[in-house]
Amino acid sequence: MPTGLQILDTKDAPIPVSDAVREAAQQQGIGALIESFVLVTKVRSLTQNKDAEKVSVHAFEHGLVREAHASQPEVFRWDGIETVNQSVTHQYRNSAYYESMFYYKLRRRDGLELEIRGEYKDPKHTRFRDSALKSKRTHCAELGEVMSRRIASEQLADAKAALARGERLTFADVVISTEGVHSRKHGTVPWGQIRDVKVSNGVVQFQKEGKFLSLSSTPVGKIPNVILLLDLTDALREAS
Repeated sequence: MPTGLQILDTKDAPIPVSDAVREAAQQQGIGALIESFVLVTKVRSLTQNKDAEKVSVHAFEHGLVREAHASQPEVFRWDGIETVNQSVTHQYRNSAYYESMFYYKLRRRDGLELEIRGEYKDPKHTRFRDSALKSKRTHCAELGEVMSRRIASEQLADAKAALARGERLTFADVVISTEGVHSRKHGTVPWGQIRDVKVSNGVVQFQKEGKFLSLSSTPVGKIPNVILLLDLTDALREAS
């Protein structure tokens, strides 16, 4: 099954929810339906019909359900996600805001993946910040942020327990422990010396005494569970 999917803006057209999706959601206990989206594969073969290239994704309170043509629904519970990768980039033309692009990839503990990507107009960067005329793509981007935070909250307790046992946690090229942040270039930087951690210019930046250290060069979209990383760094800095 293709995993690279582009969100399709269906305007106000209702998206049907099959009995199979409702049954799968009920069996997995993922709560009430919030919103549904239609995705299309990036590449369509000449022999592939229009129904086959479409995938429905239904967002529930505690997870997502993916349903492709002639396939059984697949459930992605928030508490069953091993990693989530995400990125949102804002594009400008002649110094004026043009559009935003989002990307989310979920990976279950059994290795099954779901990718969602698309372009949208971010209300925070336009003149119509309070407009109710948001597209499906805008709703999907906003839901993606909520989804990432829900997944991070599910992972937080286990991650803190691992740190308390003395383990080091790795997020791409970022390695953390209760002692601090570890890197080949700077060694171990204690949490007491780190003033701030934030995402800026597409990377995670660590500020030490007024200057930013190059502890990570990995694009944020390639760092798994970056929201969890930020939550943990905040907790460790506060505890230092």
